[in-house]
Amino acid sequence: MNYFVIGWLLFLFIKTYSAPGDMIKAWKAPGENCTGLAWDGKNLWVVDQKSRTLFKLNQDGQVIKKFSAPSYWPVGLTFDGKTLWLVDERGGIPKIDDFYQGYIYQIDTATGNIIKSQELPFVQPVGIAFDGTYFWTIDDKEKKLISFSGEDGTAFKEYVYPAPGCLGIAYGNKYLWIGNHLRNEIYMVDPSNGKVLKILPTPGEYIRDLAYFNNALWVLDSQTDSVYLLQIDDGTKWVRTNPRKVQLSFIEELYNIGPGNATNVSFNIAVPENDVHQEVASGVSFNPADYKILKDEWGQQVAQYTVQTIPPGKSASFEMNLSATLYDVRYYIDPELVKKAGNIPADIKKIFLTDDEKFKIKDPVIQNAVKEAVGNETNPYLKALKIYYYIIDKMTYERSGGWNPAPTVLSRGMGSCSEYSFVFIAMSRAAGIPARFAGSVAKRSEESAMDDIFHRWVEIYLPGYGWVPLDPSGGDNPWPADQARYFGFVSNRFLVTTHTGGKSKYLQFNYNGFINYSHESPALIYEQMYGDWDVVK
Repeated sequence: MNYFVIGWLLFLFIKTYSAPGDMIKAWKAPGENCTGLAWDGKNLWVVDQKSRTLFKLNQDGQVIKKFSAPSYWPVGLTFDGKTLWLVDERGGIPKIDDFYQGYIYQIDTATGNIIKSQELPFVQPVGIAFDGTYFWTIDDKEKKLISFSGEDGTAFKEYVYPAPGCLGIAYGNKYLWIGNHLRNEIYMVDPSNGKVLKILPTPGEYIRDLAYFNNALWVLDSQTDSVYLLQIDDGTKWVRTNPRKVQLSFIEELYNIGPGNATNVSFNIAVPENDVHQEVASGVSFNPADYKILKDEWGQQVAQYTVQTIPPGKSASFEMNLSATLYDVRYYIDPELVKKAGNIPADIKKIFLTDDEKFKIKDPVIQNAVKEAVGNETNPYLKALKIYYYIIDKMTYERSGGWNPAPTVLSRGMGSCSEYSFVFIAMSRAAGIPARFAGSVAKRSEESAMDDIFHRWVEIYLPGYGWVPLDPSGGDNPWPADQARYFGFVSNRFLVTTHTGGKSKYLQFNYNGFINYSHESPALIYEQMYGDWDVVK
């Protein structure tokens, strides 16, 4: 199989469908098992594990010089401004559980001679990067991201690494860049706290190492035996992929067991609209047909059907039917663009910074939490990001069935998706960031399935981007990459029906729908709402 041809076909494909992570150029790697990559400001350096050879290459992939590598099992390269550094995964004798002690080697780029070698105080290092002061590596045994001294190996910072499968690391533009060969992803990581800020796709199936180059990344891939140059940020604000065509029936039903009558019954269903995440086909229908379209105080459209009386032993229902195309949508947010875009529109602030009974933004619990989370940060995106990670650190997901106010939920430390949303909206609005709900019907498993649980998350308004989705309950994950995945992302599993900022006169604090009614006493009333998904052939 000609992997080089595959790489160039992939190059043409990606350039046709532009997105962050686009390939700028690609060429064949100089060895059969290349594992390390570094940029010295003018040329690339590549180390081949199989032949134990160091190659110096120009930007077109032509070999200028080569030396024998100074180690048995090289797994990463970096450049400190003057010399080359190589990390070896098996530099020492086997230690506990058959893991090897790591070694680093400082190499003269003019001669290939070793200037110094240093045993590392941790095992199983995979990759090395230099941030201008200290080195960074990934300890695959302990699942850690470690900052250390090149003088004696002293560790200064340790974080949980982004996710299992991390392999290869670089530093540039104030951030760490880490590859993951199991998930085919590249992570932009904040070196001050280990948080993942951005996720990019990889061009191949087995990323081995990275090197930063003028707002781009050189990427070494051992599956295709190729080196790729990827554009980090081309100005794209969001990308949507994986279109899914669906048909959905959303049903509200009320059954009166009796003995009294149910009276003044109002069925209310939120009407979905087109947006970045979904294209709702024309011809959304409702049954029965004698309904009316209303709009609540948040601008949410609602279809309403009313029944004056439902006798004992009888039922009534209201149904919405539609076809739609749903997408996975990923936002790529640049803090500088948010900063430069200017102020938040006055009408957005007027509506979506208000308080409500589920938020209680003036409560000391919320006010103190915002101070602790945000500190002196002024950038709306970075403030929202700090609130997001604060909630992840303080709470765990539990679908307990209650919808308590934000201060109660935060103090308790656990909550449902709705309760996570209450807390995030409360803290965001207290910090001056407009926020609202997004409510959806969820496609949970098979192509034909029913959902009577639903899902709710948050959208915040960011200058230069508009409404950006985030799911704080989805961020309840142990790995930093999986926490970051839910900020600025919506899955094609969800059909969004509802955008609202708080209590609605038609939906109350519900989303998707709400049934309002009275009854003669005594009467036992049973109500249900569910979404029924069908296969689209």
